[in-house]
Amino acid sequence: MRMTTAALVRLQTRWALRRLGIQPFAVVATYPGDLLGYWGSNVVNVFYGTDDYVAGAELMGLSSHYELRQEIRVAGRADVVAAVSPQLAERWAGFGANPVVIPNGCRPIKVDERAALPELKDLPQPVVGLIGQLSDRIDLSVLSAIADAGFSLLIVGPLDRRWEQQRFKELVNRSRVHYTGPVPAEAVPSYLAAIDIGITPYRDTPFNRASFPLKTLEYLGAGVPVVSSDIPAAHWLRADLTRGEQARWADRIMVLANNSADFVNAIRRLAASDSPAAAGGGFPSVATKVPARASQCMAFAARHTWERRANSFAAVIGLSQQASDQSDELP
Repeated sequence: MRMTTAALVRLQTRWALRRLGIQPFAVVATYPGDLLGYWGSNVVNVFYGTDDYVAGAELMGLSSHYELRQEIRVAGRADVVAAVSPQLAERWAGFGANPVVIPNGCRPIKVDERAALPELKDLPQPVVGLIGQLSDRIDLSVLSAIADAGFSLLIVGPLDRRWEQQRFKELVNRSRVHYTGPVPAEAVPSYLAAIDIGITPYRDTPFNRASFPLKTLEYLGAGVPVVSSDIPAAHWLRADLTRGEQARWADRIMVLANNSADFVNAIRRLAASDSPAAAGGGFPSVATKVPARASQCMAFAARHTWERRANSFAAVIGLSQQASDQSDELP
């Protein structure tokens, strides 16, 4: 099946290209399948790796030895190797590639995309939020510690039923914990706007260390400060934060944590910096979060939009130069 699947994908792609009359500029593989090197000498072969496929092999029911062979093979065939995180770039550099890091991005949330969420009106502020896939990538002990500390906890996203069923059930039955289950994509901005502090509580595993969590930037794009597990991608973002215009806000925008106690202490500090004295009343509502910090979060996220990532990707594969050359030829 492995051999025939890749061959069928190539055949289907060629059929679609012929039908559309398109000559591809580049072929991009986002997983280490047998798709590169079949498209002619003028086509750029690109491997854009978004996960540690070897570390994640067991999660996907695959052989880690097979995934390793495939990674080495695709890195050798690619004209360009891009990685979503510094950890992955370092890994594939060991295969003789010269990877460039192009992380995940975000789409900043606009105020008019948010709607009132009446089911959360009784959740005391400040509200700590976790939004995304719920699986064994998440450190459940962090969530329990946050609830133990008396903070309101909003959890949004689909649940992997294999993950800590009893412990998760006990957590979401607490009075200040609200679990929504999966929600439509168009509802996510409203839940982002309903939280005061976002968390990325990833376990320390090889797969997580190689990842670049989307949720961290999505919190920031909604004007929400973040406490994240201390993984390489978070280090990368934090370092970029300290180099830019938001450097003096760094400790109020993004904090790294090594364990449950670190998470709780960081949340307390962030909540205190968004205190009634700073906000001029009770903890800020969805529409009245401290404007200065929210705007600084969004300004930082604006440096990491999907549009900027796409422009970086186009430049790396030479597409931006080709587009510029073609525009010069236009009347």
